[in-house]
Amino acid sequence: GSVERDLGTLSLKSSVFNMDVAEVVEETQFMELEIDRKVFNVADNLTTEGNSANEVLQNIPSVEVDMDGQVSLRGSANVTILIDGRPSGLTGSSRQAILDQIPASSIEKVEVITNPSAKYDPDGMAGIINIVLKKNKLQGFHGNVKIGAGTANSYNGSLGLNYRDPRFNIYSNYNYRYRNSFSTRYTETQNFFNDSSITTTQDSRGNHGGGSHSIQLGTDLYINPKTTLSISGNYSPRADSEQDSVLYSTYDLNAILTDSYRRDSEGAEDEQSYDTKLQFRKEFTDRNHYLDISASHSVYSGDGLNSYLEAYYDVNGEPLDSIPLNEQTRSISESQFWTAQADFQKPMPGKGKLELGYKSTIREMNTDFVAEVYDTDAQDYLNDTLRSNDFDYDEAIHAAYATYGRKFGEFGLQLGARYEMAFTKSVLVNTQEVFQNDYQSFFPSGHLSYKVSDQSSFQVSYSRRIDRPGTRQLNPFPNYSDPLNLRVGNPFLKPEYINSYDLSYVLQWKDNTLTASTYYREVNGVVRYIKTVDQMGFSTTTFENIAGSQSLGIELIAVAKLSKIWSINGSVNGYQSRTDGTNLQSGLTVDAFGWDGKLMSTWKFGKEYEVQLSGFYRAPMLSLQGRFNGMYSTDVAMQKSILDGKGSLSLRLSDIFNTRQFSFETVGENFEQHATRKRQSRILNFTFSYRFGKLEEKNFRRGRGGAGGGDSEGGEMDIG
Repeated sequence: GSVERDLGTLSLKSSVFNMDVAEVVEETQFMELEIDRKVFNVADNLTTEGNSANEVLQNIPSVEVDMDGQVSLRGSANVTILIDGRPSGLTGSSRQAILDQIPASSIEKVEVITNPSAKYDPDGMAGIINIVLKKNKLQGFHGNVKIGAGTANSYNGSLGLNYRDPRFNIYSNYNYRYRNSFSTRYTETQNFFNDSSITTTQDSRGNHGGGSHSIQLGTDLYINPKTTLSISGNYSPRADSEQDSVLYSTYDLNAILTDSYRRDSEGAEDEQSYDTKLQFRKEFTDRNHYLDISASHSVYSGDGLNSYLEAYYDVNGEPLDSIPLNEQTRSISESQFWTAQADFQKPMPGKGKLELGYKSTIREMNTDFVAEVYDTDAQDYLNDTLRSNDFDYDEAIHAAYATYGRKFGEFGLQLGARYEMAFTKSVLVNTQEVFQNDYQSFFPSGHLSYKVSDQSSFQVSYSRRIDRPGTRQLNPFPNYSDPLNLRVGNPFLKPEYINSYDLSYVLQWKDNTLTASTYYREVNGVVRYIKTVDQMGFSTTTFENIAGSQSLGIELIAVAKLSKIWSINGSVNGYQSRTDGTNLQSGLTVDAFGWDGKLMSTWKFGKEYEVQLSGFYRAPMLSLQGRFNGMYSTDVAMQKSILDGKGSLSLRLSDIFNTRQFSFETVGENFEQHATRKRQSRILNFTFSYRFGKLEEKNFRRGRGGAGGGDSEGGEMDIG
């Protein structure tokens, strides 16, 4: 115990002497490897001063950002971006607007999760990027405006506004985009029957135009320093139009034209969606100890009308004296989507962390498809009951999860599990056929990290994931939009399950980073399309669950600063895969090797000029019924900073050499098919953007609350 002593009165005498200044600086490593994520500390990165979050992400390994603000992780744009661990953005739902409006000086760190734990939805995704802001930043009013125009009749504009103080944060965002571009398609199918062959070709030219709006309004109410209530809503209307002309030709064994006709189509579709979200967050001892409760509701509706006119020709290309086929189709789609979830996180002794949560999602979807043929006697369109259908799909998923993580010296370990119950029902209203599929799933996850030194570290992870079939894959009614190539869904499809393993090594030196990863994917019940062709040359594509597939891959990512003005971000990914479809057909297997590479090179001249050249290449690869051909493309962009850094002018030319196209070959027992699809891709675009307002770095007293909603003591802030 302690002993109290009376030492009397003590006097202190001041003394003045000279001492050299000693400065102790603890340098934070640019990258740190945590249990389930890579953390990049960017708070002291001077190269992004005066810029936005876009420039910060450009320096993060595995992440790519083009001049349009499109973010990719490991080459995939299917990535979730969170701000302080939450999807509710500071400035709206538009990813580009969010990143444009967050100044680099307000960002503390960026977290990259390529193999998410059981806490997150198990549906397939490339990963998660979480931008963690400095405490008590982003005070005041700010916004940005952007307008752009380009070839292909493309126009875009956006306006974002944000006001934040210690009591609330309110944000709004408006986006508009319009484009009218052309597309081409060419398909050649050769059918083999009874020692003879018939060849059919389809040569298509089309134009597609559409304009879309997106309006969002939301607010975060800081009830007290530990409690936040967030409300947001979004409305997005869209209108599309399309014109297409397809020439169908048939040739005999001697390549002599025997039949041809032209099918012209015009279509228009109106779509709109509404989204609302309510979120309550209560923090306890610190930002790592919290309870999140949220609910959301989304509504979508679409109404599309397409008309088709067929004209027939003889072998000399002259029009035949026959009545053209005149028909139209109308598709009305409606869907509603509800979610409710609760997430709880609590720090545990020994640098541990416990996470618990529950989530329910309910989806109701309906597609009413009506086909009509024009009757010259009745002078009206009459319903074609054989091709009209009404399809309902209902889905309910209830899930609970738990994860526990802890650090042991230089090691970190996290284990998790997620349990789901899913109830699905498909109904063909016309025939009253009901297809029901209820299933339960278990999703374990595990992460292990080891820090070798301040410059290098290892990370190994495992997660089980799922890919559920969409309604187009499930609807058993044929799609007749292309009469020679029908597409039919399969209501008996099961979801595919993925076991994902990942081992990564990261090495850093100066401004350079090298990441080497090897990964293994095992997929059970893989969904693949299967194509068959009959003796008349009509092909039917449907979807089936095949036995499975496995793939083993290696990925190398390099980020290097070659000089004061030149930096590169490159990656190469190679993988060997085996696909097994012997459950459908004997011998239906394929072993394939594929690889792709990307390179982005950036030159910065002072603080005003920037030039960016990027390209990608995807090598040819065998498929279950043929092969996908290779594809490559190159983009270039230039940007100039104006108006004291608050504005910018950019010029971007996509697909410089006009090489971006998709082509493939399909081979079956009695047919061979070669197809090429291309959309207008060489587009020149000019954009002006301007950021206005001022973001002040204010530190308010704790009693008044602060942006970020709570204190940052107690260690790292994990995704919430």
